[in-house]
Amino acid sequence: MDYWYHAISARSLLQRFEEPPDRFASLVAASDLPMVMVCEGAESRVAAWRNLVDGSRTREKEFLV
Repeated sequence: MDYWYHAISARSLLQRFEEPPDRFASLVAASDLPMVMVCEGAESRVAAWRNLVDGSRTREKEFLV
């Protein structure tokens, strides 16, 4: 899966670059909080995003395309 970085400042962008590349995926997988993930139908990685949500610990989850 490609990695996208977002930040509110140059400093936080540099902090994001220092994070392990799978940090987001590991946080989603470990979460037991209710989760909703939405992606556009033209997104080329719908299956990868769906697998990420399906693999999370939480029982309350929804994936919308």
